[in-house]
Amino acid sequence: MDYAALNILNWIDDFNNKVCSHSIGYQITPITLRSDATLNCIGLSEILSGYIQFLIKDFIKGCDEQYSSSERILLPCITKMFPEIEEIAIDNNNILKLSDLGGLETIVGNLVLSKIVEFLCPAISSNNDIQRFGIEVFNVDGGVFADVCYALTSVNNVEEFKLWVKGISNPCTMTANFTVNCLDKLECKILFNGEVSDLYKIPRSVTVNMTEYLFGWCDEIVGEREKEVTLSVRVLDDNLIVLSYPKTQLYRDYFDEILTSRNRLNINIQGYELVDGGLYEKAKELLNKRIKCDFSGYEGYFISELIEGTRVYEMAIEEDSKTWDGCIGSVVMVKVPQEELTRNTDAVSLTGGFLIKMDK
Repeated sequence: MDYAALNILNWIDDFNNKVCSHSIGYQITPITLRSDATLNCIGLSEILSGYIQFLIKDFIKGCDEQYSSSERILLPCITKMFPEIEEIAIDNNNILKLSDLGGLETIVGNLVLSKIVEFLCPAISSNNDIQRFGIEVFNVDGGVFADVCYALTSVNNVEEFKLWVKGISNPCTMTANFTVNCLDKLECKILFNGEVSDLYKIPRSVTVNMTEYLFGWCDEIVGEREKEVTLSVRVLDDNLIVLSYPKTQLYRDYFDEILTSRNRLNINIQGYELVDGGLYEKAKELLNKRIKCDFSGYEGYFISELIEGTRVYEMAIEEDSKTWDGCIGSVVMVKVPQEELTRNTDAVSLTGGFLIKMDK
């Protein structure tokens, strides 16, 4: 801070020397410094703290409202930060009275205030929180700017952890794959850099609102809705916090989707049930891991066999061939609708489905 004060005083001396040598042509009065403070006087350290808090509050608000977006901010004038200010203490013996500058609307008044912020710029940049949040502060043509990316690279306490979770799960700003339809791929990580005592305060699960996309017959998105989901929180040995969807609940969701599709289609082909083709990978994982279902009426059941591809069509054609076409010989006894004659093959074609068998 002493270095900033010295630079400001040197700049004022240079300014006054130029004013005195050109006073006739420019009619600008020198900047006056006083030795005694009166009312509403603040020091450089208070101004510095004000700008640091301004940037931190902006960063937290940005994480809360527009996570992962970037912005360039022009730091406001000192009088915007401290509306009641009347004097600035450069150091203990040099007090700058704002009224001596001829009013804050004058060129000299604005110049002096902007120069003070400019000389405080290195101290703002070196602040630990400013550096930790990745905020870059710099001066361009007399204006002090801050480049901010509203995203946490690490968390130090439970408050920052909650801010991170809220930011990445906000429907307006959520990260890639942060939807109900991609829970099997969800794995968000962040480094914990705080004290061990604070690490123990991190919850082991969090409840967030996530977007669920609603799909039509051909996998096109036909709508969306918000859904509340509970995610698990794990802390790895290297202090990485991992946010993911619990596998037990994920497999339960798989069974829910498969059984819902199975019951909705209601197609039985040679002892196998037809399921929408988009669920094949989920059914395959349940088969490979031999996961058991716990839904009412299906407790203890597991997927024992899957059939996909051309074999499904062959079995559907064979099953349809067993349907009586309503004729005896060449005589039409009963008129059977065409959709009844091709019921199974039509269902397989529309859904791109596969066949499933469940055993206990």
